[in-house]
Amino acid sequence: MNKYEPVWHTYSRARLLNLPEIVVKGLFANNSLTDTIMRACDREFSVAVIEQKTDRAFLSESTKLNTCSFAKANVRSVILRCKTTPVIFARTVLPLQYMKRSLLRLAMLGNRSLGSVLYSERTISKQQAEIAIFNRKHFLFDYIESHCAIALQQDVVGRRSIFELGKQKLLLNEIYLPAYWEEVQSTAPPAPSLSAPRRR
Repeated sequence: MNKYEPVWHTYSRARLLNLPEIVVKGLFANNSLTDTIMRACDREFSVAVIEQKTDRAFLSESTKLNTCSFAKANVRSVILRCKTTPVIFARTVLPLQYMKRSLLRLAMLGNRSLGSVLYSERTISKQQAEIAIFNRKHFLFDYIESHCAIALQQDVVGRRSIFELGKQKLLLNEIYLPAYWEEVQSTAPPAPSLSAPRRR
Protein backbone atom coordinates (compact mmCIF):
# COMPACT_ATOMS: atom_id res chain seq x y z
CA MET A 1 0.00 0.00 0.00
CA ASN A 2 1.38 3.40 -0.97
CA LYS A 3 1.96 5.84 1.86
CA TYR A 4 1.37 9.57 1.68
CA GLU A 5 1.86 12.77 3.62
CA PRO A 6 -1.13 14.44 5.28
CA VAL A 7 -2.60 17.79 4.31
CA TRP A 8 -1.36 20.43 6.76
CA HIS A 9 -3.60 23.29 7.88
CA THR A 10 -2.90 26.68 9.41
CA TYR A 11 -5.13 28.04 12.18
CA SER A 12 -7.34 29.89 9.69
CA ARG A 13 -8.07 26.64 7.84
CA ALA A 14 -8.25 24.31 10.84
CA ARG A 15 -12.06 24.29 10.71
CA LEU A 16 -11.79 22.12 7.57
CA LEU A 17 -10.68 19.25 9.81
CA ASN A 18 -13.90 19.30 11.85
CA LEU A 19 -12.02 19.00 15.13
CA PRO A 20 -13.48 20.04 18.50
CA GLU A 21 -12.52 23.63 19.29
CA ILE A 22 -10.76 22.64 22.51
CA VAL A 23 -8.51 20.28 20.54
CA VAL A 24 -7.70 22.96 17.96
CA LYS A 25 -6.79 25.49 20.65
CA GLY A 26 -4.59 22.92 22.35
CA LEU A 27 -2.76 22.09 19.13
CA PHE A 28 -2.07 25.75 18.35
CA ALA A 29 -1.07 26.67 21.90
CA ASN A 30 2.41 28.17 22.00
CA ASN A 31 3.63 25.78 24.65
CA SER A 32 6.17 23.08 25.30
CA LEU A 33 4.56 19.65 25.38
CA THR A 34 7.35 18.58 27.72
CA ASP A 35 6.17 21.09 30.34
CA THR A 36 2.51 20.15 29.79
CA ILE A 37 3.21 16.45 30.26
CA MET A 38 5.43 17.00 33.30
CA ARG A 39 2.73 19.03 35.05
CA ALA A 40 0.02 16.48 34.29
CA CYS A 41 2.14 13.49 35.26
CA ASP A 42 3.69 14.74 38.49
CA ARG A 43 7.03 15.18 36.69
CA GLU A 44 7.20 11.45 35.89
CA PHE A 45 8.28 12.16 32.32
CA SER A 46 10.78 10.42 30.07
CA VAL A 47 12.06 10.48 26.49
CA ALA A 48 12.71 7.25 24.58
CA VAL A 49 14.85 7.70 21.47
CA ILE A 50 13.58 5.40 18.72
CA GLU A 51 16.29 6.31 16.25
CA GLN A 52 18.45 9.18 15.10
CA LYS A 53 20.13 9.12 11.71
CA THR A 54 20.94 10.99 8.54
CA ASP A 55 17.96 10.56 6.24
CA ARG A 56 16.03 12.37 3.55
CA ALA A 57 13.30 14.71 4.70
CA PHE A 58 9.79 14.18 3.38
CA LEU A 59 8.89 16.43 0.46
CA SER A 60 6.56 18.62 2.52
CA GLU A 61 9.27 18.94 5.18
CA SER A 62 11.83 20.09 2.61
CA THR A 63 9.33 22.59 1.27
CA LYS A 64 8.53 23.91 4.73
CA LEU A 65 12.24 24.24 5.52
CA ASN A 66 12.98 25.93 2.18
CA THR A 67 15.59 23.33 1.28
CA CYS A 68 15.95 21.30 -1.90
CA SER A 69 13.50 18.43 -2.42
CA PHE A 70 14.13 15.46 -0.12
CA ALA A 71 17.16 17.23 1.37
CA LYS A 72 19.32 15.19 3.71
CA ALA A 73 18.85 15.93 7.39
CA ASN A 74 19.54 14.70 10.87
CA VAL A 75 16.23 13.02 11.72
CA ARG A 76 15.45 12.15 15.33
CA SER A 77 12.38 10.13 16.32
CA VAL A 78 11.35 9.86 19.97
CA ILE A 79 8.45 8.89 22.21
CA LEU A 80 7.48 11.13 25.13
CA ARG A 81 6.10 9.16 28.07
CA CYS A 82 3.82 10.14 30.93
CA LYS A 83 5.05 7.80 33.64
CA THR A 84 5.29 4.61 31.53
CA THR A 85 2.61 5.49 28.95
CA PRO A 86 3.58 6.76 25.45
CA VAL A 87 1.65 9.98 24.83
CA ILE A 88 3.54 11.85 22.07
CA PHE A 89 5.58 10.77 19.06
CA ALA A 90 8.01 13.48 17.93
CA ARG A 91 10.10 13.69 14.76
CA THR A 92 12.73 16.39 14.46
CA VAL A 93 14.21 17.28 11.08
CA LEU A 94 17.43 19.30 11.15
CA PRO A 95 18.81 19.83 7.61
CA LEU A 96 22.51 19.04 7.35
CA GLN A 97 23.13 22.48 5.86
CA TYR A 98 22.00 23.99 9.19
CA MET A 99 24.00 21.67 11.43
CA LYS A 100 26.54 24.35 12.23
CA ARG A 101 27.42 26.48 15.19
CA SER A 102 24.53 26.92 17.63
CA LEU A 103 22.08 24.40 16.15
CA LEU A 104 24.61 21.58 16.11
CA ARG A 105 24.07 20.96 19.83
CA LEU A 106 20.40 20.19 19.16
CA ALA A 107 21.50 17.08 17.28
CA MET A 108 23.25 15.77 20.40
CA LEU A 109 20.47 15.74 22.98
CA GLY A 110 20.50 12.03 23.76
CA ASN A 111 17.39 11.24 25.80
CA ARG A 112 16.72 14.86 26.70
CA SER A 113 13.61 16.61 25.40
CA LEU A 114 14.09 18.98 22.47
CA GLY A 115 11.06 21.03 23.48
CA SER A 116 12.54 21.88 26.86
CA VAL A 117 15.48 23.47 25.02
CA LEU A 118 13.58 25.21 22.22
CA TYR A 119 11.06 26.94 24.46
CA SER A 120 13.69 28.11 26.94
CA GLU A 121 15.98 29.77 24.38
CA ARG A 122 15.09 33.42 23.80
CA THR A 123 17.20 33.54 20.65
CA ILE A 124 15.10 30.82 18.99
CA SER A 125 11.84 31.95 17.37
CA LYS A 126 8.87 29.79 16.39
CA GLN A 127 6.69 30.14 13.32
CA GLN A 128 2.95 29.52 13.45
CA ALA A 129 2.16 25.83 13.77
CA GLU A 130 0.22 23.73 11.28
CA ILE A 131 -1.97 20.74 12.15
CA ALA A 132 -3.06 17.57 10.36
CA ILE A 133 -4.91 14.30 10.86
CA PHE A 134 -2.99 11.06 10.31
CA ASN A 135 -4.38 7.67 9.32
CA ARG A 136 -3.10 4.41 7.87
CA LYS A 137 -2.36 6.03 4.51
CA HIS A 138 0.33 8.23 6.01
CA PHE A 139 4.06 7.65 6.50
CA LEU A 140 4.26 8.69 10.14
CA PHE A 141 1.20 6.69 11.18
CA ASP A 142 2.84 3.60 9.69
CA TYR A 143 6.18 4.48 11.30
CA ILE A 144 4.66 4.75 14.76
CA GLU A 145 3.08 1.31 14.46
CA SER A 146 6.10 -0.41 12.92
CA HIS A 147 8.96 1.21 14.89
CA CYS A 148 7.37 2.14 18.21
CA ALA A 149 5.31 -1.01 18.85
CA ILE A 150 2.16 1.06 19.30
CA ALA A 151 -1.07 -0.21 17.75
CA LEU A 152 -3.18 2.76 16.65
CA GLN A 153 -6.87 1.90 16.48
CA GLN A 154 -8.00 5.30 15.22
CA ASP A 155 -6.79 8.42 13.42
CA VAL A 156 -4.46 10.71 15.37
CA VAL A 157 -3.77 14.43 15.22
CA GLY A 158 -0.43 16.19 15.01
CA ARG A 159 1.19 19.57 14.69
CA ARG A 160 4.41 20.78 13.15
CA SER A 161 6.40 23.93 13.76
CA ILE A 162 9.47 25.61 12.33
CA PHE A 163 12.00 26.93 14.84
CA GLU A 164 14.55 29.50 13.67
CA LEU A 165 17.86 30.78 14.93
CA GLY A 166 18.94 33.46 12.49
CA LYS A 167 18.87 31.79 9.07
CA GLN A 168 19.07 28.30 10.52
CA LYS A 169 15.90 26.22 10.82
CA LEU A 170 14.61 22.93 12.14
CA LEU A 171 11.19 21.30 11.90
CA LEU A 172 9.46 19.61 14.81
CA ASN A 173 6.56 17.22 14.19
CA GLU A 174 4.51 16.20 17.24
CA ILE A 175 1.90 13.44 16.94
CA TYR A 176 -0.60 13.15 19.77
CA LEU A 177 -1.11 9.49 20.64
CA PRO A 178 -4.55 8.39 21.93
CA ALA A 179 -3.30 8.10 25.53
CA TYR A 180 -2.42 11.82 25.54
CA TRP A 181 -6.09 12.77 25.80
CA GLU A 182 -6.59 10.39 28.72
CA GLU A 183 -3.36 10.85 30.66
CA VAL A 184 -2.42 14.47 29.98
CA GLN A 185 -5.31 16.56 28.70
CA SER A 186 -8.27 14.74 30.15
CA THR A 187 -10.55 17.73 29.55
CA ALA A 188 -10.30 17.26 25.78
CA PRO A 189 -12.48 14.86 23.77
CA PRO A 190 -10.88 11.45 23.17
CA ALA A 191 -8.99 10.76 19.97
CA PRO A 192 -11.60 8.34 18.53
CA SER A 193 -13.90 11.33 17.92
CA LEU A 194 -11.51 12.68 15.28
CA SER A 195 -12.38 12.35 11.63
CA ALA A 196 -10.68 13.61 8.51
CA PRO A 197 -12.61 15.47 5.79
CA ARG A 198 -13.11 13.81 2.45
CA ARG A 199 -11.12 15.16 -0.46
CA ARG A 200 -13.08 16.57 -3.33
